[in-house]
Amino acid sequence: DAAAEATQDAFAWLLASGLLDKAEPSRGRFRGLLKKALANFSLEQLRRAAAQKRGGGVRHVAIDGVAEPIDARGRTPDQVLDDAWRAELLLQAQQRLQHELVHSGREVHWALFRDWFLVGGDQPDQATLASRHGITRTDVSNWLDHAKRRYRALLRDLVADTVRDAEALQEELRWLFGPDEGRRGNA
Repeated sequence: DAAAEATQDAFAWLLASGLLDKAEPSRGRFRGLLKKALANFSLEQLRRAAAQKRGGGVRHVAIDGVAEPIDARGRTPDQVLDDAWRAELLLQAQQRLQHELVHSGREVHWALFRDWFLVGGDQPDQATLASRHGITRTDVSNWLDHAKRRYRALLRDLVADTVRDAEALQEELRWLFGPDEGRRGNA
């Protein structure tokens, strides 16, 4: 059935295109013209079928419904993806640190880390943090150091889950956070 339909389509195309009217005996045999025309027709049908499988003939609509102009001077898609990956790693490490500290009864450790490293705007000094949380400045310094080391370890573990070995880990840390990250022992 499919072959019969293809044959009918081919002859309908031959008649509609006027190719038979253009045939000249001086240019060669009619059979050669017919074979070449049918071969071209078949190839075109295959191209159309393949294009249809890849979405040919389908109207594409932007996901968000609004096409944003691309700024050639802006960041590349690779840079945007890298920044999003970096931000996601940092956020996951923060969330894990918060969970770990709060669930182990060290809420003040988390509050110090958050206030010192994460809160934007004017950063309070250690004396202000000590007063705010009712602890000594030495406690602030020590607890911040502990939370920072733990955060870095959690971040390192997150990155380690995405690479195959220690060398790749060092390379990924340098790529993500700069040349000093890969060299630090507790990065």
